[in-house]
Amino acid sequence: MKFKTKPRALLPDRRKLMATFGILLILISFTIMYRSLQGAKQRNGAIVAVRDLPFGQVISNEDVKTIWVDLSQAQGSYPVAEEVVIGKTVARNIYANELISNSMLGSDKNLRTVAMQLPLGSVPPNLQINDTIDLWWVNPETLQAENLMSSINTSEVIKDGSGYASTITVVVALAPNQVGNLIAAMKTETIEVVKHES
Repeated sequence: MKFKTKPRALLPDRRKLMATFGILLILISFTIMYRSLQGAKQRNGAIVAVRDLPFGQVISNEDVKTIWVDLSQAQGSYPVAEEVVIGKTVARNIYANELISNSMLGSDKNLRTVAMQLPLGSVPPNLQINDTIDLWWVNPETLQAENLMSSINTSEVIKDGSGYASTITVVVALAPNQVGNLIAAMKTETIEVVKHES
Protein backbone atom coordinates (compact mmCIF):
# COMPACT_ATOMS: atom_id res chain seq x y z
CA MET A 1 0.00 0.00 0.00
CA LYS A 2 1.40 3.35 -1.05
CA PHE A 3 0.86 6.56 0.92
CA LYS A 4 0.57 9.92 -0.82
CA THR A 5 3.28 12.35 0.19
CA LYS A 6 2.94 16.11 0.19
CA PRO A 7 4.84 17.87 -2.55
CA ARG A 8 8.14 19.14 -1.26
CA ALA A 9 7.93 22.22 -3.45
CA LEU A 10 5.03 23.61 -1.39
CA LEU A 11 7.21 24.83 1.48
CA PRO A 12 9.79 26.59 -0.70
CA ASP A 13 6.97 28.22 -2.69
CA ARG A 14 5.39 29.52 0.49
CA ARG A 15 8.73 30.92 1.62
CA LYS A 16 9.19 32.64 -1.74
CA LEU A 17 5.72 34.15 -1.45
CA MET A 18 6.41 35.44 2.06
CA ALA A 19 9.79 36.81 0.99
CA THR A 20 8.20 38.60 -1.98
CA PHE A 21 5.50 40.04 0.27
CA GLY A 22 8.15 41.25 2.73
CA ILE A 23 10.13 42.94 -0.05
CA LEU A 24 6.96 44.67 -1.28
CA LEU A 25 6.26 45.96 2.24
CA ILE A 26 9.80 47.33 2.49
CA LEU A 27 9.50 49.04 -0.90
CA ILE A 28 6.16 50.59 0.06
CA SER A 29 7.64 51.82 3.36
CA PHE A 30 10.62 53.40 1.57
CA THR A 31 8.29 55.07 -0.93
CA ILE A 32 6.18 56.58 1.85
CA MET A 33 9.28 57.77 3.71
CA TYR A 34 10.72 59.29 0.52
CA ARG A 35 7.53 61.19 -0.22
CA SER A 36 7.38 62.44 3.36
CA LEU A 37 10.96 63.70 3.12
CA GLN A 38 10.21 65.38 -0.20
CA GLY A 39 7.19 67.07 1.37
CA ALA A 40 9.28 68.18 4.33
CA LYS A 41 11.81 69.76 1.99
CA GLN A 42 9.06 71.87 0.46
CA ARG A 43 7.91 73.22 3.82
CA ASN A 44 9.42 76.58 4.62
CA GLY A 45 9.17 79.21 7.26
CA ALA A 46 6.56 81.85 6.49
CA ILE A 47 5.57 84.98 8.37
CA VAL A 48 2.02 85.32 9.67
CA ALA A 49 0.31 88.28 11.31
CA VAL A 50 -0.44 87.83 15.02
CA ARG A 51 -3.12 90.56 14.98
CA ASP A 52 -4.91 92.79 12.47
CA LEU A 53 -2.42 95.17 10.86
CA PRO A 54 -3.98 98.24 9.20
CA PHE A 55 -2.65 100.02 6.15
CA GLY A 56 0.23 102.34 7.00
CA GLN A 57 1.29 100.63 10.24
CA VAL A 58 4.98 99.91 10.74
CA ILE A 59 5.39 96.22 11.61
CA SER A 60 7.09 95.39 14.92
CA ASN A 61 8.31 92.17 16.60
CA GLU A 62 5.01 91.73 18.43
CA ASP A 63 2.96 91.87 15.21
CA VAL A 64 4.30 88.72 13.50
CA LYS A 65 5.45 85.15 14.06
CA THR A 66 6.98 82.35 11.96
CA ILE A 67 5.07 79.19 11.02
CA TRP A 68 5.98 76.23 8.79
CA VAL A 69 3.89 75.78 5.65
CA ASP A 70 4.14 74.22 2.20
CA LEU A 71 4.63 77.21 -0.08
CA SER A 72 5.19 75.04 -3.21
CA GLN A 73 5.81 77.22 -6.27
CA ALA A 74 4.91 80.47 -4.50
CA GLN A 75 7.95 80.38 -2.21
CA GLY A 76 9.61 83.45 -3.72
CA SER A 77 6.53 85.59 -3.04
CA TYR A 78 6.77 85.21 0.74
CA PRO A 79 9.48 86.52 3.09
CA VAL A 80 11.12 83.70 5.05
CA ALA A 81 12.61 85.72 7.93
CA GLU A 82 10.93 88.02 10.42
CA GLU A 83 13.83 90.47 10.06
CA VAL A 84 12.76 91.10 6.45
CA VAL A 85 9.25 92.10 7.56
CA ILE A 86 9.94 94.08 10.73
CA GLY A 87 10.19 97.81 10.07
CA LYS A 88 8.23 97.66 6.81
CA THR A 89 4.92 99.45 6.42
CA VAL A 90 1.67 97.66 5.66
CA ALA A 91 0.70 98.34 2.03
CA ARG A 92 -2.81 96.95 2.48
CA ASN A 93 -4.84 95.67 5.40
CA ILE A 94 -3.44 92.43 6.81
CA TYR A 95 -5.68 90.34 9.03
CA ALA A 96 -4.79 88.15 12.02
CA ASN A 97 -3.38 84.72 11.02
CA GLU A 98 -2.94 85.81 7.38
CA LEU A 99 0.32 84.87 5.62
CA ILE A 100 2.31 87.99 4.78
CA SER A 101 3.46 88.18 1.17
CA ASN A 102 5.88 90.66 -0.36
CA SER A 103 3.01 92.45 -2.09
CA MET A 104 1.51 93.35 1.31
CA LEU A 105 4.63 95.25 2.36
CA GLY A 106 5.70 98.76 1.48
CA SER A 107 9.14 100.25 1.88
CA ASP A 108 7.76 103.78 2.08
CA LYS A 109 7.69 104.90 5.72
CA ASN A 110 6.66 108.40 4.68
CA LEU A 111 3.13 108.07 6.07
CA ARG A 112 1.57 110.19 8.79
CA THR A 113 -0.98 109.11 11.38
CA VAL A 114 -3.68 111.65 12.22
CA ALA A 115 -6.06 111.36 15.17
CA MET A 116 -9.58 112.74 14.76
CA GLN A 117 -11.59 113.23 17.94
CA LEU A 118 -15.19 113.06 16.76
CA PRO A 119 -18.60 113.10 18.43
CA LEU A 120 -20.47 109.81 18.61
CA GLY A 121 -23.01 110.83 16.00
CA SER A 122 -20.29 111.34 13.39
CA VAL A 123 -18.96 107.78 13.55
CA PRO A 124 -20.74 104.48 12.76
CA PRO A 125 -21.32 102.60 16.03
CA ASN A 126 -19.67 99.42 14.74
CA LEU A 127 -16.47 101.08 13.48
CA GLN A 128 -13.35 99.00 14.20
CA ILE A 129 -9.66 98.91 13.41
CA ASN A 130 -8.88 98.04 9.77
CA ASP A 131 -12.26 99.26 8.50
CA THR A 132 -12.29 101.10 5.19
CA ILE A 133 -13.90 104.53 5.44
CA ASP A 134 -14.65 107.70 3.53
CA LEU A 135 -14.43 111.13 5.19
CA TRP A 136 -17.09 113.72 4.40
CA TRP A 137 -17.45 117.33 5.50
CA VAL A 138 -19.60 120.39 4.80
CA ASN A 139 -17.66 122.92 2.76
CA PRO A 140 -18.19 126.28 4.55
CA GLU A 141 -18.02 128.20 1.26
CA THR A 142 -20.62 126.19 -0.65
CA LEU A 143 -22.49 124.72 2.36
CA GLN A 144 -22.52 121.43 0.44
CA ALA A 145 -21.45 118.03 1.76
CA GLU A 146 -18.28 116.93 0.00
CA ASN A 147 -16.21 113.79 -0.03
CA LEU A 148 -12.93 114.86 1.56
CA MET A 149 -11.09 111.51 1.35
CA SER A 150 -12.03 108.08 0.01
CA SER A 151 -11.07 104.51 0.88
CA ILE A 152 -8.69 105.06 3.78
CA ASN A 153 -8.27 102.60 6.62
CA THR A 154 -8.61 103.04 10.34
CA SER A 155 -5.41 102.40 12.28
CA GLU A 156 -7.09 102.71 15.67
CA VAL A 157 -10.56 103.39 17.08
CA ILE A 158 -10.79 104.56 20.71
CA LYS A 159 -13.95 105.44 22.61
CA ASP A 160 -13.32 108.27 25.07
CA GLY A 161 -15.58 108.58 28.11
CA SER A 162 -19.17 107.45 28.36
CA GLY A 163 -22.66 108.84 27.95
CA TYR A 164 -23.69 111.75 25.73
CA ALA A 165 -20.45 113.63 26.27
CA SER A 166 -18.27 110.78 25.01
CA THR A 167 -16.27 111.02 21.80
CA ILE A 168 -14.50 108.57 19.52
CA THR A 169 -10.90 109.01 18.42
CA VAL A 170 -10.34 107.62 14.94
CA VAL A 171 -6.71 107.30 13.82
CA VAL A 172 -5.89 107.08 10.10
CA ALA A 173 -2.61 106.80 8.15
CA LEU A 174 -2.24 109.31 5.34
CA ALA A 175 0.28 110.46 2.78
CA PRO A 176 1.89 113.78 3.80
CA ASN A 177 0.03 115.77 1.13
CA GLN A 178 -3.33 114.67 2.60
CA VAL A 179 -2.64 115.76 6.18
CA GLY A 180 -3.16 119.50 5.66
CA ASN A 181 -6.58 119.07 4.06
CA LEU A 182 -7.79 116.85 6.91
CA ILE A 183 -6.52 119.18 9.65
CA ALA A 184 -8.09 122.20 7.94
CA ALA A 185 -11.41 120.36 7.63
CA MET A 186 -11.33 119.35 11.31
CA LYS A 187 -10.80 122.98 12.35
CA THR A 188 -13.72 124.31 10.34
CA GLU A 189 -16.41 121.65 10.26
CA THR A 190 -17.27 118.29 11.81
CA ILE A 191 -15.95 115.31 9.90
CA GLU A 192 -18.45 112.57 9.12
CA VAL A 193 -17.11 109.03 8.90
CA VAL A 194 -18.79 106.76 6.34
CA LYS A 195 -17.90 103.08 6.63
CA HIS A 196 -17.60 100.73 3.67
CA GLU A 197 -19.82 97.71 4.35
CA SER A 198 -18.58 94.37 3.03
